[in-house]
Amino acid sequence: MNRVHSRRSYIALPILFSILTAGILYATVWPTVQPYYDMLSLLLVSEEKQEYDGVNLMEQIAAGENLANQEHISISDIQLPKEGDQYGQITIEGTSVDAPVFYGDSPKQLNQGVGTYSYGYLPGQQRTILMAAHTNTWFSDLGSAEIGSIITVKTHYGTYEYKIVDTQVKDYQDTTAYDFSRTDENIILYTCYPFGTIGFTTERYFVYGEYVSGPIWVPAD
Repeated sequence: MNRVHSRRSYIALPILFSILTAGILYATVWPTVQPYYDMLSLLLVSEEKQEYDGVNLMEQIAAGENLANQEHISISDIQLPKEGDQYGQITIEGTSVDAPVFYGDSPKQLNQGVGTYSYGYLPGQQRTILMAAHTNTWFSDLGSAEIGSIITVKTHYGTYEYKIVDTQVKDYQDTTAYDFSRTDENIILYTCYPFGTIGFTTERYFVYGEYVSGPIWVPAD
């Protein structure tokens, strides 16, 4: 039995040592490597972004303004975006934020513009909309957003406005920063903090907006 136990130890200890070593290397090396990885990702998607912007998405968004003054819109009239689709444009009063809005928040979407958390909701669904963008690019001026200012999201099915009611800095693991159980239309924008940082940070800057206008989704007739 002792020999069997000894043989198992010879096998288990090197594996355990390898796992611990890999974990330590990841924790110490990744924060240094990640900024270069992010920069490489930006370069790799730049050409693809130019091709993507050539699609007639802006024409669809402009056409959606015809619905801007309607209080409701039938779900049957909405072409739901797929992961990676640009479905809107966002601007924030008093800031230089003016960026395309994509469905999904993978690194690819965040390099192209503002990403929408796909497990959350879209403008008009009367729920919580969560959007994010990089602090050193699309949301670099998010800190200039003031309480009372208007967030405008132009989509291909209508234009939505939200009034900023609060801004907060919270830990990236703080789940109290958002509430997907709410049943009212609201928007949350966030980015890494401090502003302009390249690489991982443990804090996030949140901007909270309450619904002002835009067509609310209703069931198909």
